[in-house]
Amino acid sequence: MPTPLASLSLSFTPVANNLTNPVHITNAKDGSDRLFVVEQGGAIRIIQNGQPLATPFLNIANRISSSGEQGLLSVAFPPGYASKRYFYVNYTDRNGDTVIARYRLSSNPNIANPNSEEVILTIPQPASNHNGGQLAFGADGFLYIGMGDGGGAGDPQNFAQNPTSLLGKLLRIDVESGAVPYTIPASNPFTQVNDPGDRIRDEIWASGLRNPWRFSFDRQTGDLYLGDVGQRSVEEINVQPATSSGGENYGWRVLEGSRRFADPNTDTSGFTPPVAEYDRSQGSSVTGGVVYRGTAAPNLQGVYLYGDFVNGRVWGLRRNGNQWENALLDDTPYGISSFGEDEAGNVYLADYFNGTIYAINDRSPIRPASLTGTPDNDIITGTSGNNRLAGLGGNDTLIGRGGNDRLVGGNGADRLVGNGGQDILTGGNGSDILSGGLGRDRFILQRGAGRDRILDYQVGRDQLGLSGNLRFENLDILQRGNNTLIRVGNDALAVLNGINASQIQRTDFV
Repeated sequence: MPTPLASLSLSFTPVANNLTNPVHITNAKDGSDRLFVVEQGGAIRIIQNGQPLATPFLNIANRISSSGEQGLLSVAFPPGYASKRYFYVNYTDRNGDTVIARYRLSSNPNIANPNSEEVILTIPQPASNHNGGQLAFGADGFLYIGMGDGGGAGDPQNFAQNPTSLLGKLLRIDVESGAVPYTIPASNPFTQVNDPGDRIRDEIWASGLRNPWRFSFDRQTGDLYLGDVGQRSVEEINVQPATSSGGENYGWRVLEGSRRFADPNTDTSGFTPPVAEYDRSQGSSVTGGVVYRGTAAPNLQGVYLYGDFVNGRVWGLRRNGNQWENALLDDTPYGISSFGEDEAGNVYLADYFNGTIYAINDRSPIRPASLTGTPDNDIITGTSGNNRLAGLGGNDTLIGRGGNDRLVGGNGADRLVGNGGQDILTGGNGSDILSGGLGRDRFILQRGAGRDRILDYQVGRDQLGLSGNLRFENLDILQRGNNTLIRVGNDALAVLNGINASQIQRTDFV
């Protein structure tokens, strides 16, 4: 069973600072392990090896308005960005309108050409707030755009419920098919609606939103998680499953969260309710987050982390069958403007006010294994099911047999044998011997924990997990006789038996 959310505790490690009003964090999925941080004032900064590069990736401050909720608000990299060499941004122009634009790289992969702009879509804004701002590509290859209701208390023009307006909506367009400036996917929900006047906007994917400042896709399931900022009572999280055909109406302005806001005679039975919400006693401006799919914090696996911009609280949300488990995980001093993930699925948050990016990790105790040893030398054998075996102290032998097992040696010189299934093996402190056996296994590398020997690593099948702050760029991968040594400086992490060092590439690491 997973660790109950209420028992989890988070840690926040600064990885970059001296930024100015950061509002978005993402990666390019190009194998470079770079973090891209959007600054509201008009720049995108690259974080590499824990440091912001001196020259911005892009600076379009001369094109934008950046007061209040306006500014450069997000960046999205299309599938295959490494070869395409272009990307998309969402910003507020000098007229106060929302612009979706494409920019291209210069000859330097760390610097874009600010003069390469191709405007994809301009959306007039009646006010300076509720701009939305998020761009993200779904697994379908289409670009999703979050649009606020245009501002003004209570959506006075009812844009969020009006299908002829792009405001108060989640949009889905095709910017990658080659058509200029974009096409509308045939599967969008309003493309087949009988509309004699052709006034309904076919770009609409979902409606009834007030200000969907941040949304994201779960990289494992494809489900879409969206934080919608409330008016006076409720902040909400909405989830759209990957199997959805679109068309959800999340209720604003008729509903604020699950509460009636306006239009008392409107039937609410067709609205999609939030999966989580909180009132003004808990916070005042939700910042939608990210589902954790990294390796550094196993207890957070599958947990959607989200927060509040005003009071700094961070919650965890997780689906348990047909129910949702939701719990407050931490009460931080940060102005949380964005969550984002790196290429490995590890999660970060941005503090808008102090200009710092923090890595989020788990500091709660490791959850109990299904079979746990003693401080002495133990032999622990699992079953044919999915087991968690922990050795604690002593020189232990852990044998997983079948199933997808997690083996943790703990202290001492241990021997871990996964056998069948997709196993995760962590030697712990000491010089350990690891054997995954059949199946696609993952061997976790740790700093300062001793040199492990991996007996049966299979290139193209197995993976090497980088824990803590380990990065591929930090590693030395060396030939030692018939084996490969992986180290960081003088800290030997692992030896791969019978593997040529030239076979080990960035794609072996997660």
